[in-house]
Amino acid sequence: MFNTDKKYFINKLFKNTDFINKTLSRTEKTELKKLIKQGILKYQIYGEQIPSLINEKYNYQVIMFFEIEIANIKKSYLINELLQKTVPAPCIFKFTDNKNICYGFADKRLSQTNNNEIVVDENYVSNIFTTNTTQNKYLNYLNIKNKTNKRCFYTELLIKTFVADNMKLISNLNLVFDSKLWYSEEQKLKFYFKLKELKKLSDLIITVNTAKEKVAINNKIKDLITELKTFYAD
Repeated sequence: MFNTDKKYFINKLFKNTDFINKTLSRTEKTELKKLIKQGILKYQIYGEQIPSLINEKYNYQVIMFFEIEIANIKKSYLINELLQKTVPAPCIFKFTDNKNICYGFADKRLSQTNNNEIVVDENYVSNIFTTNTTQNKYLNYLNIKNKTNKRCFYTELLIKTFVADNMKLISNLNLVFDSKLWYSEEQKLKFYFKLKELKKLSDLIITVNTAKEKVAINNKIKDLITELKTFYAD
C-alpha cells in the first residue's frame, strides 16, 4: 500500500513454510511450498486511529499487507485463495514474480458455528501488470475516504482495485472514485456486486452464438449500466 503511515511499518521476513498450517490439505501445502519463495510483512494497520470492527460477525482488529515473491504470477489466484485461509486477519497480498505484480484481497467473517474459524466471503485478485503506476492512486492510504472502521477501509481498497481493473465496462466510470458512494458501506457493496455482475455479462456476451441470446444479455447490460450510474451520480 502506498503512503502508509510509517508507524505501521513492520518489514518482517517470512519463509514459505511459515504460511503452511493445519487448515490446508496435503496437496495445498505442497502447492504453496512450490509456488511461494518468500514473503515480507511490510505493514500492519493496528490500534484505533482507524477503529476496529469486532462483533458477532467480523473481527477486523488489524489489516496486514504482505509482499509475496512467487514462482508464477499466473498462479496468484490459487495462492491468494490458500493464503487467505491460513491468515485469519484481513490481508492484502502484493504478489510478484520479479517481472509482474498483482494484488490479492479477501473479505472475511467469523464462522456462525465456530468463532475460532474464519469464512472467506469474497476473494479478489487484481489484473496483472508490470509496474505499480496504475494502482498508485487506488491503493493509496491517503486517498481512502471511509475510515469509519477497518472493514470499511479494507473493502474500499478491494472495490477500488476492482473498479480500476474494469474501467472499460462503463464510460466515465472514473467518476466513482471522487463520489460520495464510499461513505456508505451498504451502497458501495451493492455497487461492487452489481459491477461484478456487469463484468460477468460482458464476458458472457462474447461467447454466445445466437442473436437472441446476445440481445437478451445486451438488454441486461444496458439496464445494469443505468442502475450502476445512479450510485455515483451527483
